Amino acid sequence: KDELNKPHATWLMACAHHDIFGNGSHGDNGVLMTTWGEEFKKARVDLYLCGHEHTLQHLEIPGWSTSFVVAGGGAAMAEPMLRDQRGPFSRSVTGFAALDFTPEKMDVKLITAEGKLVHEFNRDRDGKIDVTLNTPSDKATTNPVRVIQGFDEKGGAKGAND
Repeated sequence: KDELNKPHATWLMACAHHDIFGNGSHGDNGVLMTTWGEEFKKARVDLYLCGHEHTLQHLEIPGWSTSFVVAGGGAAMAEPMLRDQRGPFSRSVTGFAALDFTPEKMDVKLITAEGKLVHEFNRDRDGKIDVTLNTPSDKATTNPVRVIQGFDEKGGAKGAND
């Protein structure tokens, strides 16, 4: 709370390990929504960047002015999507986010671990989002309970067939 209320540069970005909103196997984090949510809204955080999910995601959530980016690049194995109705982008691949800030806009690129650009968007100072590249998002798993329990979609232990 103290950090968010300090004078800051043109853009206000928060970074943490856990996602607040996520379409992937870990889902949303109600504790962070409750404890950080109102503070993020008051401070008008522009971008929240996290990992935790072994996926690439860009989520714009109704009622939130913050853009949410998940870039789980450190995993050996991607995790399936539990949800597919939120976006504009979520893909079950590991990768990274490349961020570029100017006084007028931020540019966010989501890049797979293999180096392929799969999603890009710009955000202006008023919060307007312009998606400049969007490849198809993944569909939600058909076995969500198995995925939440830590198994792959077919019921085996994650990584057992690797």
